[in-house]
Amino acid sequence: MGFESPVLEHPDLAQEPPEVSRKILPKRLLTCLGACAIALSFPVLAESYSTPYSNETRRAANALTNVDSSEQQTALLQGVGFSTNKVWVENSGEAHAEAQRVTDVGSNTIRIANPYTRGGISVHNDLKRLCNTANVAAQNDLDLIISWEGRYQNKELGYIPTTASEKRKYLTAIINMMDQLYGDQGCAQSPPSLNISLFNEPNNPLFLRNQYINGEWVAPKQVISLYEYSYGRLHQKAESLGLNFRIIAGELRQRDAGKFLRRMAEIVKEQKIKNKIADVMSYHYYANGPDAQSSQAAVEYIQRLNLTIDEGFGYMEKWITEVGAITTVPASLKKHYTKKKASTRKPLTPREQGVFYRDFYRIAACNGIKRVINFHYSDDGGILTTGVAYKPKRNKPAIKKASYPIVQQSFNEALTGKIEC
Repeated sequence: MGFESPVLEHPDLAQEPPEVSRKILPKRLLTCLGACAIALSFPVLAESYSTPYSNETRRAANALTNVDSSEQQTALLQGVGFSTNKVWVENSGEAHAEAQRVTDVGSNTIRIANPYTRGGISVHNDLKRLCNTANVAAQNDLDLIISWEGRYQNKELGYIPTTASEKRKYLTAIINMMDQLYGDQGCAQSPPSLNISLFNEPNNPLFLRNQYINGEWVAPKQVISLYEYSYGRLHQKAESLGLNFRIIAGELRQRDAGKFLRRMAEIVKEQKIKNKIADVMSYHYYANGPDAQSSQAAVEYIQRLNLTIDEGFGYMEKWITEVGAITTVPASLKKHYTKKKASTRKPLTPREQGVFYRDFYRIAACNGIKRVINFHYSDDGGILTTGVAYKPKRNKPAIKKASYPIVQQSFNEALTGKIEC
């Protein structure tokens, strides 16, 4: 998904064939899907946030993670937080206020989108915003994820560098940003960790426009080429700056994520790429909205993609860098929302949203995911009402949703290793 909640009208890409799930998941696991439907059924789980997970939820997830339900096991997430460009602003006071809001929930991570315009080699136009972002990350002890998005010179999304010259300019812009933020004359102190995603949702035509050229599926090859070109050079720069640094690959839209991952792995094998291309592989998940899968599919989705990653690339750390569940909006606040709501899935109540997030963190942690990032702290007024607070009225604080205390408690449990598997 994009950070500006765009709506893209285009035909769906070919869906994954049914045999994929049968091949990856043993028959015993497929029989669990009925229980999994109970595990993530929002009306069943729309309970007080302090209520323990239901036995049905625990049994369903245990069946897919090979955990003996008679044994008490716990898991943790290394990172939780929000994608929010409300820290990527020119007003430092606004950036600090947003950082305080996400910290109050219990976050230890923030993620922003940073645009790159074709042909550029610097980020001077966005340096003030980036400096404010980097400063609030360091001052609030927040890990920072910067997700790069390619734009054409008319500012439209969809560009990816493909030629040697274009990739050199793209990489130069990232290196210049690292110098301007953290070099000898940099504007910010180092965050606990800096994590750069070279491209957001390369399997989404909104972010990588030309998925096919003359009938050939070129997007996976283009993004692998960018990863291979950048990995060693960026790590060398990060080491010279003394940064705790990771490169994130993937950030895949959930539709056809498995298909895209498999093609990426095939290209690595075909081109005999031996060196690492990334430190982390990530993907996205939405419970409802224009890019949704059924809510019951969350466990299977994570299990299947994790196995696809490990089989295709060897073991890699895995993050979910966008998760979202759209909620209803009270009539009294609808005038502050400018875009129509998504029609493909019924919005959840805010309490149901909180329960979904709580159970999703648990399922992710118990299946080996190391970091989960919610899409937005507060709604932006578009169709993706995935925040734990409503869109704020002008010059007034955002009203927290009923999901807020559920997420706050869940963040604490996730970071302290108190998630029960």
